[in-house]
Amino acid sequence: MKYIICYDIKDDKLRNKVMKYLEKIATRLQFSVFTCELVPEKSAAIWKKLLKMTSEEEDCLLLMAPLCKTCEKGMRIKGNPLESEKKFLVV
Repeated sequence: MKYIICYDIKDDKLRNKVMKYLEKIATRLQFSVFTCELVPEKSAAIWKKLLKMTSEEEDCLLLMAPLCKTCEKGMRIKGNPLESEKKFLVV
C-alpha cells in the first residue's frame, strides 16, 4: 500500500534526523513530504520509529496516511516532485 508521510518540525537538528531517515526508505515529493510503498507491518514499525525520534519535541507534527488503490488513482499532484517516483516495496 502507498503511504504519504509528512512532517513539520521546527528544530533543525531533529528535522534533519527525520529527513535522513525518510530519505532512506521513501521518495521525497517536497521538502517535508514523502511517499513510499509499504506492507502494513513495516508501516507500523516506521511510525513507531518516527514517534520515538520525535518524542522529546512537543512542537512538531507528523502525518502518515495510507492511500488505498482507489485513492491513489484519484491523487493529483501539481508541480514536479523533488525526486522522480521510484517504484519499490519495503518489507
